[in-house]
Amino acid sequence: MKITSFNQMKEIDRIAIEKYGINSLNLMENAGCAVGKNAEEMLVEIERKSRSVLIVCGKGNNGGDGFVAARYLFNSKRSKKADVKVVVLGSIKDLKGDAKINFDVLKKMYADIFEIVELKQLQKTKYVFSHAGLIIDAIFGIGLKGAVRGVALEVIKLINMLKSNRVLSVDLPSGLYEGFDEKRGVCIQADRTVTFGLPKKELLIYPSIKFAGNLIIQDIGLPEKLLIDPKLKLNLMVHSELSSLIPKRPVNSHKGTFGHVFIIAGSRGLTGAAALASLGALYSGTGLVTLGIPESLNSIMEMKLTEVMTKPLAETASGSFSKKAKKEILDFSSRVDVVAIGPGISTNTETSSLVCELIESLEKPVIIDADGINALAGHVSILKNRTYPTIITPHPGEMARLIEKDISEVVSDRIGAAEKFAVTYKTITLLKGARTIIADEKDNVYINPTGNPALAIGGMGDVLTGLISGLVAQGLFGLDAVKLGAYLHGLAADIWKEENKLDRCLTATKLIKYIPKAFVKLQKIRKNS
Repeated sequence: MKITSFNQMKEIDRIAIEKYGINSLNLMENAGCAVGKNAEEMLVEIERKSRSVLIVCGKGNNGGDGFVAARYLFNSKRSKKADVKVVVLGSIKDLKGDAKINFDVLKKMYADIFEIVELKQLQKTKYVFSHAGLIIDAIFGIGLKGAVRGVALEVIKLINMLKSNRVLSVDLPSGLYEGFDEKRGVCIQADRTVTFGLPKKELLIYPSIKFAGNLIIQDIGLPEKLLIDPKLKLNLMVHSELSSLIPKRPVNSHKGTFGHVFIIAGSRGLTGAAALASLGALYSGTGLVTLGIPESLNSIMEMKLTEVMTKPLAETASGSFSKKAKKEILDFSSRVDVVAIGPGISTNTETSSLVCELIESLEKPVIIDADGINALAGHVSILKNRTYPTIITPHPGEMARLIEKDISEVVSDRIGAAEKFAVTYKTITLLKGARTIIADEKDNVYINPTGNPALAIGGMGDVLTGLISGLVAQGLFGLDAVKLGAYLHGLAADIWKEENKLDRCLTATKLIKYIPKAFVKLQKIRKNS
């Protein structure tokens, strides 16, 4: 599913109205009715509390959607017991266009309407806010350019202070703007947001995502062609699309059918990373996994990993990979489908040098993670010369080292950092974190919605590396493997959270055991779609 910026959404609306001839009043009607239906659902949830609904409307089209929602609730048999009131922020005389048309209709229905232009009017109507069981926020939409000021600011603060009500935001939580700065701006804290046509970027990234609550993406009749325009480069990964990527399992298959993964991982004191990556690959469904390990650690891994083959390789005095292992690694790689390199290999100077030489020489798809990424710092240009698919999976600190920037710059623009790196260095870049960002060299960017804080523990990235490697070995195109791997990885954690009612206490070993459940959940969606 495509994601838009505010300006892109405005352009879609304009084209729908001017070129397709869709009546803007119809779009507002569809939007407002969708809000009304969502309000009915929320009223059921708070049935034992106050059934008073307060709809707070701005002067623009967002307010117009609110007026339609108010009319819908007035007329709805399902919500006929609800006490519906409307607040207009600003002078009613300033209403224009479709918003004014819908306001005039509402006024003729003898709706209970309050006007707030000055702070003293807000003081007089505070009781209306405090007695509302549900507040519908229709103050600002995608037209807001910066931080809220004046009376609207005080109204938003008041709504956020009230703990006894639920809040439904129209299109966006009011106060949200592109590039929202939490330190400078104030935003409605919604329990649910109904957004129209396509999700907006700010609803899906931090810090602004935390204001949206439960996000509902609502079709309001915009032409489908506009909603799938390839010029929209930002995408949201969704169940239905990801389920179609799961590799098929032919009945007449054998272990060779599903590929062979070669994982170069581990060093003295860091064998856990090697084991987790290997198991992540196995649980992807791949047929064969071979772990390349420093030779002194081979016997340990043979005991630890029953189903994984091991390949002892030359090592340094500190128990990491030696440059002497290069030829053997390259020779063995000709027999496999994909090579993953990096988990737990240490930052030993000789090992880092070996990694760079391997990345230059390997004629296979390569997944680079952890210390494999650290080895590239200062040598990242070698990625440009690779002719085989290259996948890199940094966390923000590793990305900062690669691009020689402060970590705060990466965190402040995670999408931009991943996008620029992928295009510049011809890689598929997975930037870990909440939310995980995936970018390809064609400037396409994907946001992964799965995952929760239970993943914030060591070893999770190693599992992800193995999972992606195994999907590549099964024949998935690099980008598809990364998307599906990231989605399943996060979904496994979400299933853990749902079953255990916890977003903590999940270890990487436990996560691996939830990968099959994630596959099952996605396969059910595919069967039912």
